[in-house]
Amino acid sequence: MTMYDVIIIGGGPAGLSAAIYATRAGLKTLVLEKKAPGGKLGEIPHLENFPGISEPINGLELAYKMFQQAQKFGAEIKYPEAVVDLELKGKVKKVKTREGEYTALAIIIATGLEKKKALKPGEAKFIGKGVSYCAVCDGPIFRGKSVAVIGNEEKALEESLFLSNIVNKVYLVTDGEEIEAPETLIERVKQNEKIEIVNAKLTEIMGEENVSAIKVENENQVWKIPVSAVFVAKGDEPKTEIF
Repeated sequence: MTMYDVIIIGGGPAGLSAAIYATRAGLKTLVLEKKAPGGKLGEIPHLENFPGISEPINGLELAYKMFQQAQKFGAEIKYPEAVVDLELKGKVKKVKTREGEYTALAIIIATGLEKKKALKPGEAKFIGKGVSYCAVCDGPIFRGKSVAVIGNEEKALEESLFLSNIVNKVYLVTDGEEIEAPETLIERVKQNEKIEIVNAKLTEIMGEENVSAIKVENENQVWKIPVSAVFVAKGDEPKTEIF
């Protein structure tokens, strides 16, 4: 069993940055990433506010650059490899995955965030059948159709704009909340003819085998909106359940 100086759990921007610093300091470093290097960064279709990036860049491209840089300095990066258990007592720490067991003198936890659920009837039933948490991943499946994006913050607006390049119609359902995002982003959404802002609460995701509509409610009014997909974009929460 290989002994590492440091094991970094999570291969997003924070984990890869830690790997760069650790390897440059001469530490034998292992990064364990559950999915793909870059984490949520890889889901951003248009990035223009990252220091040092003078022209807009795709998040996936930037994530790959970080991955290459960490490898260049000597970091060992294993993916997809999910951590299932930890032993943090004692001088030597143990990290267990489904693929094996690793030891190190130090552990850096950089597990990042996971998508919040909408917690509405029909959501769980239609995951993978029209309900998605990643417009970049699944948007192209619904090319030429109508979709709903659920959320009122920056991520929801970004996903709506991304989807507007693929689908015929985007219903941005704020779930009864005021939109909270940079004014420039709000204006881009309002000026996009393919996006309709729906100031109402989502009450149900409907369909038979796949999503076919959503039910929304505003004050005393209830109505259905025909859609082929629902993209939940209500933000993220820390992935700390294993700890």
